[in-house]
Amino acid sequence: MQKIRKPTREELSQLSKEELIDIVLSLVDKIEALENRISRLEKNSSNSSKPPSSDINKPQRNQSQREKSDRKPGGQNGHEGITRSQINNPDKIIKIIPESCGLCGKVLSPKKAFLGSQRQEFDIPPIVPFVTEYQSMNIVCKCGHCNSGVFPEHIKAPVQLGPNICSFMGYLNTKHVIPYERLCMISSDLLNFNISEGSIENILQRMYENGKYLHSEILQNIKRQSWIGADETSVRVEAKKWWLWVWQNLKGSYFAISDNRGYKTIKEIFGEDYKGRLIHDCYMAQFKTPAKGGHQPCLEHLGREFKFTEEAEKSNWAKVFRKFFKGAVKDRDKIYKRGFKLKDRKKIIALYQNNLEILLSKNLKKREEIRMKERLLKYKDNVFFFMKSKDMPYHNNSSEQAIRIAKIKEKVSYGFRSKNGAERFAVLLSIIETCKKRGMSIFESLRTLILNKPLSFQWQT
Repeated sequence: MQKIRKPTREELSQLSKEELIDIVLSLVDKIEALENRISRLEKNSSNSSKPPSSDINKPQRNQSQREKSDRKPGGQNGHEGITRSQINNPDKIIKIIPESCGLCGKVLSPKKAFLGSQRQEFDIPPIVPFVTEYQSMNIVCKCGHCNSGVFPEHIKAPVQLGPNICSFMGYLNTKHVIPYERLCMISSDLLNFNISEGSIENILQRMYENGKYLHSEILQNIKRQSWIGADETSVRVEAKKWWLWVWQNLKGSYFAISDNRGYKTIKEIFGEDYKGRLIHDCYMAQFKTPAKGGHQPCLEHLGREFKFTEEAEKSNWAKVFRKFFKGAVKDRDKIYKRGFKLKDRKKIIALYQNNLEILLSKNLKKREEIRMKERLLKYKDNVFFFMKSKDMPYHNNSSEQAIRIAKIKEKVSYGFRSKNGAERFAVLLSIIETCKKRGMSIFESLRTLILNKPLSFQWQT
């Protein structure tokens, strides 16, 4: 790049007023272009809401993005290790009996053997299809009528796939987004049976039809909880941009697909009757959602934005804000410990709110600082809302993690080929994730759907 020569004061004094105005305007344009370039190029997943896949200069694999802590490396005090334990009823026992004495060489009697020690090897048996044949037997009555045995309700064809295989295929396709072609390869190469892509499609559709009634049930029951995290992300459906939405908490996860990212979708799917607390990023459509308990913006999102401001503009104000947020998170845990008085808790919350007002009253001149200040002024009353509850998260990480599967789906299969496939994915994913959170066997739950039997989440527990 050619270096621009700096003009002297004497050269500038000889220019006309119009020429000086042109120079100033040109400089303003260049400054704005430079600011836009900084904003566009330096934002990444560590200092904004951008996904890691969009990072231009990705960190090396051996470099951690975590900040330094005062903890020593390795396991921390109080951490319980996990070691695989022996079981009391092994499937097979092999007794290893010595034949001769290792000292004198005499032949030993196996009848005198007693247990010294044991070791166990965990493995899976050879994978081969287990074929069950149902035979309808005939009996002729004395009256002459021939009576035939009735096949079980789920046995409908001369040859069909069993519920275990169907559950396995449905789980791998939905939770691990393995496409049809690869599932056919897995079945042939590892499971020793052949399955067609059409059969996999039929399995998923049957699960979907049998489990649709659970979808609305999941939403209604998570809305009975004290808080819900919400988020959305884009996904391609029929080569167009759609959106995967999630509303979730510790009790369950509800996914939905929509071609609209606005409040219209929230109104139609989530509704306007939620009485608890809503946690989300700073997207305005989420803030418009009626939540009687209040809104909590994600402090992790805000922290990343302040990190960018601190890095881009060397902002001490943004640095103070980040430490301010971290202090609030630590103090929230302290003020709900046993013995902490309610009046003292209210004082600390009020102190944080007052300090927030002070920080937002600062006279700022830098572009990113002003942008963040204006942003926080819109929802300053919600920033420390999480401190009014001992169990409400201060971030929306669990919702972000829940919808990350949409991006994996796009990378593996370029999205969904049909609206029905996308809606089916949302329903089955809701069921799988809710089963996981309810402590239920995912495999047995999907098996229940295939057999078209009622599935209960036991919400009262």
